[in-house]
Amino acid sequence: RQTISELGRGFGGTSIVAFYGIILVALVLAPISKALPASRSAILCVSALGVIAVGCIGLDLVAAESGSWDAMTWRGQLHLIFAFVFVFGGIPAACLAASRALPPSLRGLRLYSLATGFGCLALLVATLVALGQSPPIAAIASRLGLIERVYVFSFLIWQCIVSALLTRPTHKDIR
Repeated sequence: RQTISELGRGFGGTSIVAFYGIILVALVLAPISKALPASRSAILCVSALGVIAVGCIGLDLVAAESGSWDAMTWRGQLHLIFAFVFVFGGIPAACLAASRALPPSLRGLRLYSLATGFGCLALLVATLVALGQSPPIAAIASRLGLIERVYVFSFLIWQCIVSALLTRPTHKDIR
C-alpha cells in the first residue's frame, strides 16, 4: 500500500528514484536520441524522457507527504508536481511521441508505443479523477501504490524493449 516514493528511500537516505533518473539519462536517453531519425516527434520523445529524468531526481529532493493537497507543506506539493506532471505526465508523452518518431520498419514497436502511451494516459487520468473526488474514492486511494507500480512497470518494460531494439547492431546475413 506504500507509494513508490515512500519505498524509494533506502539506508542512509539514498534514493532509488534519483538513481533511476541518472540511469534514464545515461542508458536510455542517449542511445534513443542517437537512434531516432531527426523529427519533431523524436525531439518531443527525447525531451519527455529528459523531463521524466528531472522529475525522478526532483522526487528525491523533496519528501513525499500524506494527506490532502491543502494539508501538505510546499515540499509535499512540489513532490506531487514532480510525480504527476514530470514523471507520470512525461511517460505517455514519451511513448506517444516515440510511436510517431520510430522508423516505419518498426511497425510493431510503433503500435506497442502507442498502446503503452494511451494505456498510461488512461490510467493517469482515471487515477487523477478518482483522487480528485471529494472525498477521494477509497478503493483507488488505498491502492495508489499498486497503481503506481503498474504504471511505472509498464514504462520500464517499454523502455527496455525500445532501447534494446534501437541500439542492437544490424547484422547482414553472409551465408
